[in-house]
Amino acid sequence: MDRPLMDRSIDSKGAKLSRKIPSYLKLHKEELSSAPSPQDEVDIPHWSTLQDSFAEATGWKLDLFGPESETQTPCPRSLTPTDVVLTRGTEKSEPRVSKDVAHRLAESVSGLVDQLQHSLNTVWQREAELAAGIPVCERTDEDEHLANRLESVLKAGANSVGCAAAALYLLDDATSELKLRACWGMPTSRLLDPPRPLRGAVADLEALIGHAVVLQDTQLLPHWKTPEQYAAAVCLPVASPSTPLGTAWFFANETRGFSDQETQILEVIAGRLAADLEREVLLAEGSQSAQMNRELHQASQWQEDRLPNVLPMIDDWQISGWAEMGG
Repeated sequence: MDRPLMDRSIDSKGAKLSRKIPSYLKLHKEELSSAPSPQDEVDIPHWSTLQDSFAEATGWKLDLFGPESETQTPCPRSLTPTDVVLTRGTEKSEPRVSKDVAHRLAESVSGLVDQLQHSLNTVWQREAELAAGIPVCERTDEDEHLANRLESVLKAGANSVGCAAAALYLLDDATSELKLRACWGMPTSRLLDPPRPLRGAVADLEALIGHAVVLQDTQLLPHWKTPEQYAAAVCLPVASPSTPLGTAWFFANETRGFSDQETQILEVIAGRLAADLEREVLLAEGSQSAQMNRELHQASQWQEDRLPNVLPMIDDWQISGWAEMGG
């Protein structure tokens, strides 16, 4: 969704503008596509063959949608007995069975298709769940540090849209500041700069609520607080599905616009940054958990090795051991 800057904007001197100006600012809101699920649209194998066989056996043409049209979907969506429509195969030929008998048979077919829909939808969901169940593990040949990977991703994103520099700013624990954590096309010494306060960082705040902010001319929009001195910039959110992590900035040396395709490419790059950060966290947590399990096993083995395993043999006495773990 684009929202161009209009009459209520102000110029760099603070004076109100009474006329429309070119669209120096755009906000792109990500809208999830409504892709059909198997429950919405089922590709039934040999559906046309089934229709032909039904018509040949009964003399009635089976349609689970109603009269055919150019926009008709060839596969049933959510079927009920009322969706079953029977029409005469040809006007000259007589149906081989009554319409009531054919309708009962058609309802049975409809029930089978409903069951197929449910099964395919279940498989569709389970496959996605299984894909998410792949364990996160570190490759044996993975020597590249996270800093190198983040810089490579920023470089690839900037080059793909013709930008001169890129930067990744992450929130602190209190979500009150943004610290530069990785950059490309900028002096490495910029990483030593103190964090920027989130309060007043209008572009970053707008991005963190889910909008891609495109500043085609940063000189005309100083109140959006571009963190670097470049002629044009794009600010995008870097976030996991549940938590905002920070923002990614891409800078250009000349005033320019960014097409929807370029913005979408940068959104993919921002998603890759978030995935790399989350993967690093998961690897660290997995490593700590494995280390803790090893230490617990070693402590348990140490204690077991020091417990007596041979009972003393004393006449008229039966002796057994008992141990209590200390707090």
